[in-house]
Amino acid sequence: MHISTLKNIRRNLPIALLLSLYLLSSVQTQFVSISATTNVLYIEPIADSFIDSKDMIGDSRVNLNYGGQEKLEVYYWHTFAIITEKRFTYLLFNLSAFPSQLQISSAELKLFTMDVTATLNIAVHYSSDYSWTETDITWNNKPQWKEESTDSKIVASTNQWITWDIKNDVINTLQTSEKFLTEVLISDETGDLDATVRFYSKEASTSHPQIEITYEKIQTQLNVDPPGNREVRETIRFEGSIDPVWEGIAVILTLTDHTGESIQLSPIKTDSQGKFYIDYTVNDKGFWKVKATSESNPFFESAISSEHSFPVGVPIWEIIIRAIIDLFINNLFLIIIIIIILVLYFMFR
Repeated sequence: MHISTLKNIRRNLPIALLLSLYLLSSVQTQFVSISATTNVLYIEPIADSFIDSKDMIGDSRVNLNYGGQEKLEVYYWHTFAIITEKRFTYLLFNLSAFPSQLQISSAELKLFTMDVTATLNIAVHYSSDYSWTETDITWNNKPQWKEESTDSKIVASTNQWITWDIKNDVINTLQTSEKFLTEVLISDETGDLDATVRFYSKEASTSHPQIEITYEKIQTQLNVDPPGNREVRETIRFEGSIDPVWEGIAVILTLTDHTGESIQLSPIKTDSQGKFYIDYTVNDKGFWKVKATSESNPFFESAISSEHSFPVGVPIWEIIIRAIIDLFINNLFLIIIIIIILVLYFMFR
């Protein structure tokens, strides 16, 4: 390479690196790698809405739905212990794509404030009810929530992220069969106060609500069943499984023949029971070996199975035919003499 070319590369390398970092930062990704085994996942709600408790003659809102708006509200109004009005916010998250065995390091519910009229203490409560929909939920049909709050934060400023620790709620949800999580934001106040906090909803053009989950990848175990004794030109079904059970993990089988040459088969994926299989026809005798390697994905580390040896022999019928042929070839001269003697005998008897 020309010396001037090398100088140009050195001079432009920092610029290229900065440009690459800029391009990477401009791409929105769901998974952000922190280390070899730690990841951060951002999940947006599949439904969000607020509800209103006001029920006065001529102004009743208990049957009104506020889903589909670009805002979410938490409101507390209490005056002279006579008039009380509240607005709660509901958020629904789908965690069904995540394994139950996921090791959660932290989980935070995050909402960005649009408007804050007065300082308000807002608590987040867990609900196991995921039957509500964004376009139907009202004060009168609202799902119940756990009385004890998961976490509580004082909200006082606009244009900032507010975070609640919901690690236990996420862990509990992953142990359920459906894995849907409902969180309810409630004003945690007593006494006279008139305060409204507005957050951006999932319909807003920016700063959507989200859960930020930090987790450790799952260490897997990969197994391949020993094939046992086999014969040349036999089609062998190699079978195995992965633990914990998970569907769609890519597995590659590697065969090694008696000469030491490796043959890598096409990738296959685990089924709903975490099992996999692939058929292959062995074409040579001797001792073969087989092992499996699984590819990593956002939740599982890669794994390598134990290697199994298996003998590949010649079928018994082929051994018999070869023995007859060998006997014929090795004794051809004697057989010819016997045939001549027999011919002469029958000619001159």
